[in-house]
Amino acid sequence: GRILQDRAAVIVASTDMTHMETRQVASGQDRLLAERILALDPEGLIRERARRNITMCGYGPTAAMLFAAKALGATRAEIFRYGDSGEAHAMREVVGYLSAGVYR
Repeated sequence: GRILQDRAAVIVASTDMTHMETRQVASGQDRLLAERILALDPEGLIRERARRNITMCGYGPTAAMLFAAKALGATRAEIFRYGDSGEAHAMREVVGYLSAGVYR
């Protein structure tokens, strides 16, 4: 955030959410992490992922984006869409996907 302080920039973080759990388990776990994103709470995101052993592979970049966005004055986040791989093809275990924006 400090490096970007006086620059126009967009920060992008990319990750899948829960990997290879039932749709019910994945959506529940992902909802907990989405709440931390909406709360602009990178520490909570890291803590919740570790505490529940959620398989979100890019939690580090996502937390880094939240830390930087907050340093730059972010005040809100919005979930654009949540879905999972079972939407495209019926699967017993799915991978969750979430898109969100963070704004100042």
